[in-house]
Amino acid sequence: MSEELFDNRRKAKRCTCSLKGVYFTKSKFSEKIECHDISNQGIRISAFEPLRIASYTDIEIDTKRAGTLSLRGKVCWCNKVRDAWHAGIEFNRELRLPLTEMLA
Repeated sequence: MSEELFDNRRKAKRCTCSLKGVYFTKSKFSEKIECHDISNQGIRISAFEPLRIASYTDIEIDTKRAGTLSLRGKVCWCNKVRDAWHAGIEFNRELRLPLTEMLA
């Protein structure tokens, strides 16, 4: 049985969003981020500084209905896009909360 892939690379469908939050550097300083899309398995963010690929980072995202979510994940990629750095982060555990609860 084959798995359905989204966008030729993803096992989980991502939802577009415009959530704000922070990520924590290795020295535990927080940096602002903007979230562009999210799934139960990962998130695409933009930040003012590059995130180190293959590193783990802690993220806090402010949602409209579910409050602040504290997440941890691995940085899979990071690219410069205009004046920001975009990064893909795979969560260390799948989100149980339905995306509709976060984005509504």
